[in-house]
Amino acid sequence: MRVAVLVVCAAVLSALLAVVGGKLALVIVADSKARRIVSELAVDDQSLDAMAVELTRQVHIWYQQNHIVEEPPLLWRLRPYLTHELIPSVFRLPVGAIDTLYVEGMCDAAARTLAYILKAAGIEGSQLNIVNRFTGAHTVVLARFSDGRETMLDPLYGVLPKHNGELLSPGRAFEIAATIGGVWQELSPHTRLRFYQHPEHAVFAEQNAGLEIEAPVHLEAGGELVLGRADGDSHDVHVDGWMHNLTHLWTYLGHKHDRGWVRIFTFAQDTRVEIGLTEPVNAGFITTDIAPRIEGNKLVYEVPAGKSLRFVDGYAKRDWARLKSYQDIDYIRFEPIS
Repeated sequence: MRVAVLVVCAAVLSALLAVVGGKLALVIVADSKARRIVSELAVDDQSLDAMAVELTRQVHIWYQQNHIVEEPPLLWRLRPYLTHELIPSVFRLPVGAIDTLYVEGMCDAAARTLAYILKAAGIEGSQLNIVNRFTGAHTVVLARFSDGRETMLDPLYGVLPKHNGELLSPGRAFEIAATIGGVWQELSPHTRLRFYQHPEHAVFAEQNAGLEIEAPVHLEAGGELVLGRADGDSHDVHVDGWMHNLTHLWTYLGHKHDRGWVRIFTFAQDTRVEIGLTEPVNAGFITTDIAPRIEGNKLVYEVPAGKSLRFVDGYAKRDWARLKSYQDIDYIRFEPIS
């Protein structure tokens, strides 16, 4: 019996050492790549500002040349779990390491890649989420220099804010953009500025730092408003939310993108809100400040005029069996209460 226990313990220890060894090997390779990129772009007497700009341009070019493939590498698909905050630090991979090795994905992946490489240049970087109900949601990098200055760098769209020759903080960038304009610098012929239209409606915060996203619901002439349709698919909710300037972030119940988000519907009239899900309701994903009536796959709320319906994403419980914290929304119907 004792021998069997020792064998099991030895096997477990070997597996743990293999995991730790694999983590260290991956980090070494990712760090080496980051240092090599910094070295290749470095020139004599180059300022950190100039280095940040060139690194942003380089990552932008990478992500313009790559796209999401149907079968991305297994390690890339496992990234959310291998970097999860609940994984013990000895096993947890640093955020951005996998993204730096596999240039794959969209704005959040590009931001993680750039932040990881910036660190090799002595610049601290973190994800900055920006939401604009007219143009959508996006993730860029909040870069911090050693002298205390901050700026935002957009590696996916190839944009950074600059005024009078100086890089701007996010707050200052959107303030100037909303008044006199002319702050968004293009880094390549592939730069996309569409997201930065309507800067006066932009709200932003670091990942998990807390961000309130308001979506005002107006029912014209007492009629109803419906996002999506009862078809078992959340994509049409995404499209309709965008078309009605409510953001495209209403495709899920629970937490999907950022636990610091609070998504808010506001109402100018007494309104009945019906949220249909693609499957039976999981009560652990209900995060609203008003308790709903549950009817099969539906949540029903009645909200007085002038009040709001707040979805606090950080309250969502975790479904460990399916490794997710959300359910897909099939449709959302708003009706006036007569």
